[in-house]
Amino acid sequence: ARQEKKTLDMAISNIAHDIRTPLTIASGYTQKLIKGKEENEQLLKITTNLSVVSNRLEALMEYRRLMEGA
Repeated sequence: ARQEKKTLDMAISNIAHDIRTPLTIASGYTQKLIKGKEENEQLLKITTNLSVVSNRLEALMEYRRLMEGA
């Protein structure tokens, strides 16, 4: 059980790392595009979906932190 928890923890960390960097880059470029133009529905959809993914990633990391204390 301890090894399974360690494996799960490592998998969550790897997933979070692999997602966070491209998510941050995409979000930054999208914000720059929005500021440079009038409201664009497609850019707003991208921004909204990036926020959803970011929030889910943060929830996953919070779950990992809680599991570390268990």
